[in-house]
Amino acid sequence: MVDEPEAGSEKNGAEKAEGGYAAWPFVALGRLVRRLFLLADKHNGGITALATIAIMALTGFYVSYSKNSG
Repeated sequence: MVDEPEAGSEKNGAEKAEGGYAAWPFVALGRLVRRLFLLADKHNGGITALATIAIMALTGFYVSYSKNSG
């Protein structure tokens, strides 16, 4: 008598490959985030300046919006 494997206990090659494709966007996103953090660490003065400019622009927008809404 030959033992047969239980249904669903083993995956064929195509199913294994599909599992790898499901995770690659997360791996790529993780690598991108890591590179951006390393870049920001090297250029922290520039990043701070850009963030300050963005905050100034948003504050100007909010002030303009609140003047027009009242």
